[in-house]
Amino acid sequence: MTFLQPLALFGLLLALAPIIIHLLNLLRHRTQAWAATRFLLQARKSSSRVSKLKRWLTLLFRVLALGALAFMLSRPMTGGDSLFSLSKGSPEALILVLDRSASMETRTETDPRTKREIALEAFQSFAKPWPESRLVVIDSALREPFFIDDAASVKDPSLSRYFGPTDTAADLPGTLIKAIEWLNDTG
Repeated sequence: MTFLQPLALFGLLLALAPIIIHLLNLLRHRTQAWAATRFLLQARKSSSRVSKLKRWLTLLFRVLALGALAFMLSRPMTGGDSLFSLSKGSPEALILVLDRSASMETRTETDPRTKREIALEAFQSFAKPWPESRLVVIDSALREPFFIDDAASVKDPSLSRYFGPTDTAADLPGTLIKAIEWLNDTG
């Protein structure tokens, strides 16, 4: 299991807040027994067991609620055969929406690869766990979906017409709409 926002897991420490508040309240409310209230305390003791159980259950549910909130905010992702996976098996199709515009040919100061090359390598590593899934590519220049057999095909020099750089501008909203239309059409 991986997390898209792993820093949100520090929010699990927030789940300790109800316990700390509970312990501070126990320190604050100390009872002093005195002779005139002995009979009242005996009568109250029988009903206090139920109220103690209610307080402990309330504390437990508060801790669980805050823990679940922190867990959901960390955006867990499971894949394939994980125990927590909601879907079994591999996805039917993996879609790469590729921006091949000139801006994707820039390089960072720390990495000699272009942004397009980094994106293609990221797609290769993303698709590796699901070799049986269909791989669909919709690029910003052609804007027509086409299928590839293997994720390693994105590095194939003979397919540079589909994965290589272009000097055109990218219409990413239009390309994303095309990808959504393809998904809707294929069901």
